[in-house]
Order: sequence, then C-alpha cells, then structure tokens
Amino acid sequence: MSLVPSRQVLREIEGEAKEHLGAVSSASGFLSVRAPRSQLPPSHRAWDEAADQLPEMWRDLTARPVLADLPLLSAEPEDLPDADLWRASVVLASLAYSYVRCDLDDLHAHAPLQVPECIAAPWRRVSERMGRSAPHVAYDDLITHNYRLIDPDAEDPVRLENLRLLVPLLGNDTERAFLGVNIEIQAKLAPVVEATVRAQEAVAERDPDALVEHLITILDSVRRATDVAFPKIDPNPHAGIYADPAIWAKLTAPTGIPIVDGVPGVSGAGSTGFQLVDTFLGRTRFDSPLGAEARKARSWFAPNCRRFLDAIEETSVRRFVDESGDHELAGLFQSVLEAYAGDRGYLGVHRRKVYGFIEVAFKVGRPSTASGITGTFVDRTWHETDSHLGEARAERYLEFFSHAQVARLAGRTPAAGERIQTIELDVTGTGVVFRPGDRCAVLPEQTDELVQSTLASLRATADRQVPLTSRWRAALHRRFGSETPATLPLVDVLRYAQLRPLGRHVAKHLQRLSGSSALAEMLEAREEDQFEFRDAVELAAASGYDVTRLWRAELWQDEAIARFVPPAAARMYSVSTPPDREPFASELRLTVGSLEFASPGPDGHDQPRRGAGSTFLVRSAAPGALVTIQVVRPLRFALPDDPARPIVMFAGGTGIAPFWGFVKARAADPRSGPTWLFCAARTRAELPYFAELDAFAKDGALELRTAFSREEVDGTPPRRVDAALREPETAAALRGFLNGDPGSAGAALFYVCGQAAFAATVLDALREVAAEDGGDGRPAVRRLVGEGRLMTDLFTTFTPRSAPGVAGSGVYEASDLVLHNDAEHGWWMAINGAIYDMTEFRQLHPGGFRIIDDNAGLDATSEYEAVLHHEDPEIEATLAMYKAGFLRRLDFRRAWGIALVAGKIRYIPLVDAYKAWIRHLYLVVEQQNGIRNDAGVLDYALTSVERPEELTPLKLMLAADLQGRMLSRYLPGLVGDGLRELWALACGLFDPDADATELPRRLADLARGEPGTRAEAATQRLCDAVRTRSIDAAAAGAVLRDLHAANDALHNGIKLLLRDGLMVFEKHESQTIEHGAEPVLACLRAVPDVVAAFYEQVADAIDGYLPPTDREGLEHGRDTAALR
Repeated sequence: MSLVPSRQVLREIEGEAKEHLGAVSSASGFLSVRAPRSQLPPSHRAWDEAADQLPEMWRDLTARPVLADLPLLSAEPEDLPDADLWRASVVLASLAYSYVRCDLDDLHAHAPLQVPECIAAPWRRVSERMGRSAPHVAYDDLITHNYRLIDPDAEDPVRLENLRLLVPLLGNDTERAFLGVNIEIQAKLAPVVEATVRAQEAVAERDPDALVEHLITILDSVRRATDVAFPKIDPNPHAGIYADPAIWAKLTAPTGIPIVDGVPGVSGAGSTGFQLVDTFLGRTRFDSPLGAEARKARSWFAPNCRRFLDAIEETSVRRFVDESGDHELAGLFQSVLEAYAGDRGYLGVHRRKVYGFIEVAFKVGRPSTASGITGTFVDRTWHETDSHLGEARAERYLEFFSHAQVARLAGRTPAAGERIQTIELDVTGTGVVFRPGDRCAVLPEQTDELVQSTLASLRATADRQVPLTSRWRAALHRRFGSETPATLPLVDVLRYAQLRPLGRHVAKHLQRLSGSSALAEMLEAREEDQFEFRDAVELAAASGYDVTRLWRAELWQDEAIARFVPPAAARMYSVSTPPDREPFASELRLTVGSLEFASPGPDGHDQPRRGAGSTFLVRSAAPGALVTIQVVRPLRFALPDDPARPIVMFAGGTGIAPFWGFVKARAADPRSGPTWLFCAARTRAELPYFAELDAFAKDGALELRTAFSREEVDGTPPRRVDAALREPETAAALRGFLNGDPGSAGAALFYVCGQAAFAATVLDALREVAAEDGGDGRPAVRRLVGEGRLMTDLFTTFTPRSAPGVAGSGVYEASDLVLHNDAEHGWWMAINGAIYDMTEFRQLHPGGFRIIDDNAGLDATSEYEAVLHHEDPEIEATLAMYKAGFLRRLDFRRAWGIALVAGKIRYIPLVDAYKAWIRHLYLVVEQQNGIRNDAGVLDYALTSVERPEELTPLKLMLAADLQGRMLSRYLPGLVGDGLRELWALACGLFDPDADATELPRRLADLARGEPGTRAEAATQRLCDAVRTRSIDAAAAGAVLRDLHAANDALHNGIKLLLRDGLMVFEKHESQTIEHGAEPVLACLRAVPDVVAAFYEQVADAIDGYLPPTDREGLEHGRDTAALR
C-alpha cells in the first residue's frame, strides 16, 4: 500500500537531516532531535559573548553602543555550517531585538529602528539559508530552539523546572516561565507528530481500532499540555518560578511585537504544535482576527514545518470518522476537540489566563499586543483582546463539532438515604475516556411539571413554533449532535431552557419590556435568584403586559423569547469511580444530592423549589433516558503521577464523590503511598459510601477520619471536621505532610471537595495545624497553593444572594469599599451587590495578587463577568468563601434636576448624577491600583544580574516612563471629561448660579501655567537624563520614592475628595439636592489644590536631583508624551 502523504514527507524530512530548514521528527516532534547547540564555532565567539552579556546590557541600557561595535562576521556556509544555523538565528534575533528595544523610546514601539549591519547582514544571510522570506524574531528563535537542559538524564527532561534559556534577554523568572512553559508545551505535543501520521495511516487502511489508539495519544498529549505544562505560567508569587504579570507586560510581552515591518509577531499562532492540531482536526475557517494571524504565521514557518502541515491536510481523519457511523470513534474524536477547543480545553483555559495578564498589562502601560491591538487604560483594550481569543476558539469549535456524547441512564441506587443517589450512566459506545478526579458535565432537561406550568404562565400551547437564535441552535447542536431547525415547538424550548433560578439579565429584560414595579423591586433587592422564569412572567402579566408577545414575536424583535432566555447550562458532577475498562469505560458513576428548597412565589408565599440538574438525574429522568454528557478534565485535580506520593483528602457531604474514585484507584495499586481521608456529614447515614470506606480503612488501605456534627459515633461526640484535624497525632502527621519538600515523595498533595463554608473551615484548620506554638500558619497554606499541592473542587447548593456570607454579613457603603485597596485597609471588591474580603485570597488566587489588586476597592462585577466567572459554579463557590456582606443600595426615589452638560440643557435624575459620581470615583481607584502595580515591578530583580533592591538603569527607565505617562495620560484621565461632567452636574443640580467654567478653567490654568509646565519640564529632564544615560541610577532612589509618593498622593487626594462627595449622597439619598449643595461643590473645588500640590511635588523631587538649566525656560512647555 502506498504511503500516506504525511508519512512520505516525514520520511523525507528525517532522511534529509536538514534541521535548519525546520525540525520535524517522530521522536521529538517540532523540537530538535538533539538538544540545541549552546555555542557557535570559535570564529563566531563574539556573537556568543554578546548573547551572554544581554542581561547586563538590559540592566545597564547599554545594548545599542555595545552591539553596534560587534565585528561583521560571515554567515556563509564555509564559515558557518548548517548545523550552527539555529544557534546563529537564536543569537542574532536576540541581539537585533535588544538593539531595537533596549531603550526608553522604543521598548513598545511598532516603528522599526535600523539594526546595524554587523548584525543585520549576517542575520539576512542566516535567514536566507534557513528558507525564511526575511529576517525576523520567530517563535522558533525565542522558544523552540532556545533552551538547555539542566539535567539531560532526568525523567521527562523537557519541563520548565529542568530548563534554562540558552539566550535569555533578561534572565528573570517571568521570562523563564513564559518561554520555558511554551518549550514544555512543544515537548508535551511532540508525540502528536507521529500519532497524526499513524492516525492517517489507519484511515488509509480503514482500521478503526488503530485509529482509536492514535487518537488517544493525541488526546493525552493535548491534555498534558493543558493540565501539566500550561499552569506553570503561574502568577502566584509563592510559585517556584513566579511569572509576574506586570514584569511580563513591560519586558517579556514586547518580544512579540515585530521589530521588522511586514512580518508576524511572536504569539501562540506561531506554535507549530497547535497548528498541527488545528490542521489534523480539519480547520478551514480563519475568519476571526486571530484566525487571520494564524494563517499568516503558518506562511512564515520553517520550510519543513510547512511541508509537513501541507501533507497532513491531504488526508481527512475527521471525514473518515463522520462517515464511519462508529459512535465510539466519533465520541473519542469529539473528546480530542473538547480537550483542545472546548471551553475547558486548552484554548478556553488559555483565554481565561490571558485575560488576567492582559488586563494587568494595559493597566501598567502596555500600549499594544503582539497582534496589533492598541489602546489605553480608559479604552479597556483587554476586552477586545479577550473577544478576539473567544472568536478564535469559537470558530474552531463550531467548525469541528459534529458529535454529541449521549449516555443512557442505567439506574440509581441510594448512596446515603434517598436524597443522595449514585447515578449509573451506561457510556458504552460513547468513546468517553476518563480518570479519577475528572468531572462529568450533564445537560439537564426541565421537568414536565415545570414546563407545563411555564406554558400556562405564558398563555401558550405546547406546539407553538418559536424562532431560534444562533446561540440556541448551537446549544441544541451540542446537545444532539445534529443540525437544528430554525424553529422549535415552545414546549421543547422550555424543556431545554434555563428556567430556574431566574437569571438577572432575564429579569431585567422582562422588567424593561413590561415596566413591572414588582420586577423592579425584585431586582433592586437582588432577589431574582429566589424565583423562576414562570414567576417573572406572572409578575410581568400582573403589570398589564401581554406575555403572549414573548412567543408571538419574530426573531428580530426584542421580545422574542429565544433572544433573552438562554439554553440550560451544563451541570458539573465529579466522576465517582475509576473506569471499569480501558480505553473506553462501559459505565460512569456520579454521586448526586437532590437539591430542594423553598423561596417566595409571585404571591409572596413560599413555594417548593428544586435544582434543575439534580432533579433531572435523581428524579425525573426515567431509566434508559438519554443524557448528553461531556467529560471535563480539571486542572491539577487528579491523583499524582507518582502513586507513592501521600494524598490527604477532605470531603464535605457529597464532596466524597471524586475521592471515592481516588480511594478505589489507590487501593488497587500496590505502589500507593499513604492515603488519608477526612469526611464530614451530619450523621453516618448521610455520608455516602461510609460502610465501604470503613472497610478500606480496616484493610489498611486508607487512613479514615470522620466528623459527624449531629451524631455521636464510637464515643466521639458530635464535631466538625476542624476538630478531627486538631487531634494531636493527626495534627503532627498533617504537619509533616505540609512541610515536606515539594519535590520529594513525602510532600503530600491536599484535596478539598465540598461547599464554601466547609472549604473555609478546612483551610482555617490547616493554618492552625501549620502554625504550631501560636505562629502564623498562613504562609504554609500559601506555599501549598504556590507549589500546586492544594487542589479544590468546590460546589454550591442554592443560597440566595441575600444570605449571609462565610466571612460575614455586614452592610457597607460604597464609601467604605473605595478605601479597601491597600495593606492598611485590606483588599475588598464588590460583585453583584455583595462585598468580598480578598485580603487573604489575593495570596491564593490562581491569577495572582496583581489582578486582585487591580480590582480592589471597586465594583468588579463587569470584570468578573467579562471572563465568564459568573457562569462557573466552582469559581462562584470559591468566591463565596470570602463573602463579607453587602453593598447598601441607595434610594433616590424620583428626585431630579436640570444641568448644562456638554453645552446642552439636560434633565438629570439624581440617581444618574450619583452613578456618574461613583463611576469617576471608581476610575480614580482603578487607576491608583494600576499605578501601584506599575511601580511595584521595581521591587523585583528584572534581570539575572541584579538584586531585587538594586536600582538599575533599566528600573530607572521604567520609572521615568511611568512618570511621563502620569502627566501625559493618567492626570488627564483624573481631571478630564469625567470630572468636568461631575462639575456640570453639580452646578446644575445644587447651585444653578455657580460658574460652570470655574473648575475646568482652574485646572487648565494650572496645567498651562507655571505649576504644570514646571512639572512637565522636570519630567522631561528626567526622561532625557535616562535616555542619555547621564543619571546615576544607584543614587536616584530618593527621587523615585518622592515621585511614587506624589503619584499616590494625587490619586489618594482626589479619591478622598470624591469619597466625601459620595458620602453626601449616602447620607441624604433622595434629599441630596436639598441638603448636599455646599459639601458636594466644596469637594470638587478642592481638586485643583490636590493637582497643584502634585505638580509641585513632582517638580521639587526632580529639581532637587536634576536642577533645571538656563535654557530650559524656553523649552519646558513641551508635551511629555513626545518623550515616549
């Protein structure tokens, strides 16, 4: 049989052995077969020496003068053999990049600077010999061929912990983490090269069994890239290798911006490993902005890589799978798609992590992304970046998806009474692959009773056809795996809709349509989550609204039900057993507790309610019913690769679900180390699998500790789980597990599964155990998180938003919130009307403390929802651990006034004036947070050749850049349009006789007059001194401290003044116009005094260190933006 094209090309590439044209091999994927060369021939030692000195050049900002003096060396074959070309390309790209970027003016600039011929000439020749269209800094230069192994003989050697960069630009941990993780990802994807070829051979031979084997290899590789490698880009400062988002933004991210016109930047689109997965899955759509970028990046790949990807395109595995009619094979192929392009696959995980880094980046002054998205702090450009990532994932997913994984409900058995059931799903023929710790997403159906009562509320018949939006059609396609019609009977729409609990946006939409005062009151009290969709429909009808319009409307009309009622979201449950066979299990078991509660109905009387997912699985679905599922692999929540490693598990109630599978798997493996399980329930009868767990404990396979809060057991009085942890022998053992070297076999992994209050109790108890002798146990738990040894699987049962929080139930004012953005007050944020104390969580947050700090003191609802955290039950459950109370909502009734705003007389409801006021106050706080993060990078070592406390020319450059932005960008944001609007509103509402031009005029006079121009001149002088290297960085500490103090005093001063005005609104509410005129106008009139003090502090700080020259009086009015 003839070779498939991919095998033919792979053999040719391997036989030619011309890695300089692109590394592609069965053994190493797109990495070199041998480790990259660490040095060039002696004739080119000058390049190696320059590369070795790059961290020093960056530290001292000397790259341009040093690199311009390099000798011009030959890159001809007789002088530089082919085997040295990758090393030469890596070195020359790094030298060229450093020459262009190592400067205040050009760190982020897109306009290229001319590279000296001593670098440019050999770089052109090397690029030509490597088959490149033009010299450029490529992904392969920066990442794929830029590493050395610390221990070449280590097991699984190409992993971050065992990698160093061959040519680091700066040598800091952030650079190492970002580039090293991308190298490790390429290594994790290396088996995909051979597996894709073999999969295509299996298709050619029509051998589905062989195809299954190779698809599983691809699936495992993608999952390991997602679950093992990618999380090591860790913004938690307690991580072994800390990736600081602010340092990344300033010094690592700019490597992605091209220094040569017309070439692609370095981004994820340049990963040949993921381009191979795209190609293998059959991607043909590149309509999104990042899709176009990916296509462009591929055209610039090394010739061998392009040849191989072109050959992969010639054989369609997807078509074979679709035409085979083999549901097991189709399910496995779908699992590969989900692992790569699913919301919880690599692209989804990548998108969520990137959001945090990009938000921090733009808030600390990054002006653009590698793909050319530009903007400022106020533009909130990170939202556009996130949108592009979402579009790129969605276009792949929608193109690839073709098969729904549908199980059958085989049966239910009580796991702990009737309320908690073991759900047995028959997954034969679905192609589902899972392991202990995985989760199963279930798409529920609403009960007949709820559907019929909702139809009655809508005054509709079941067979009424309603038009579907693209969102609905995609959701139904995912549920059934078949093409969906443009319309569906209303009864089916309701069966698959999110009807309980009532979503806030659904309630808002119905209130807007109907004008219902009852719905408005519900929303104002944030009680919508206690109701169901049918209740909201009845309230709308009671207000006189014709609810039949909801199902009579055409799709283009705002009232069309499919436009605002979403499809039901998947419910997530932990898999409770190991697979019964390999590779495909025949059954999958879940442990599900039935959720039942009561909440008020439209008539004010309590109504019985049930959870949609649990009711479907435990009650309404008949045996044999079809259940659409998807196995989801959580990051890190899995048994250790080394079974000898100890594990310690904490289960609250049905939180036993994943650990039942863990215990079974560990008991079946004779290599297993210590296995500890702490279980908490009210009584033994309510603890699932108690008898079986007790049997494992008696056999010595499990160390079992139980805590029953309402029952005495074997002489142990009722207790909570924390009491079990405090027992002296237990506490001593846990302390040993906590304090072990993270790399040793004795360092245990800790797992927590339960509700928020349970998890908070466990963490508090662990801190107490770790403290010993009255010390502080918090660092031990923080270290666990940083080392990746503490994993949580948290879930919620229904709890109204108005219920007390785990951390408190206080009622706070917005004026309290805005103070909580620093170490003195702690770090709070508001989300959907609740206050969360994030002071300790900022040390544990997977996204690091900077993203918490960025949003502290603010209503962070929009940012929280922008990254879809509100749709993730586990994140919602984690957040609940830190709920400290509620933000008081003010009542302005219908108070209003008239104001002249932007030259137009406007009717102004008092509530709108309040919203404008707090919006600008939040902007001040948010900007203060960003600038603190910006200045905070100076506390770290930015290169490998400095101490953290050392003030270097590089740090001074970043400080001068920040100060330039303070005057050119941030100060105008504080006192510009937003403040002018507040002044106009205040004049109109509180004192119509006030001079509407007073505040803008005073601020303009300050900026144009001596205070502003003196500060601008001084800042320009500082930037000039940095540019010309005529400033002693080591001696400049005092001036930087003074400048940082001035920046913070500016923001703090304006924040406190606006807070004073906010407190007037809070005190008087609807009577603010009558009683608040004098204090509101007074706080605004005081703003110019704060600005004047800032100008003076800046000028004095710099003048004391760099006195003005005689000529400066002629020039000090120049715009400081020109410095950048």
